[in-house]
Amino acid sequence: MRLRKYGPAGEQLNDEQLELLEQEPGVSQFEVEAETERGESREAK
Repeated sequence: MRLRKYGPAGEQLNDEQLELLEQEPGVSQFEVEAETERGESREAK
């Protein structure tokens, strides 16, 4: 489902990120990719 709904970057989102995206009225693939990058930078710290 993640792949179909959010594209390839959706596979890297954690549960908290998915929950926030589900609350958005409309989510673009650009937003999913940006959120994925933010998650990766937080995990690297």
